[in-house]
Amino acid sequence: VFINNKEYDDKYSSSETKDFKPITLKDDEYFVMGDNRIISADSRYFGPVSKKTIQGKVIFSLFPFNRFGKI
Repeated sequence: VFINNKEYDDKYSSSETKDFKPITLKDDEYFVMGDNRIISADSRYFGPVSKKTIQGKVIFSLFPFNRFGKI
């Protein structure tokens, strides 16, 4: 994974994926990727996600295991 031309250790990926081109995001956009990249339907297929469409509330942590439990 590269962000602003800097390579990051992608510890969540199960495999290497090179099936998309570089993309420039607007300030209110996010590029989301699944951790099982080979079969994930993510921003490589449906494009960036607008900040205004992201909603949710964290109530429980499953991983990392040392932080397992209610938030």
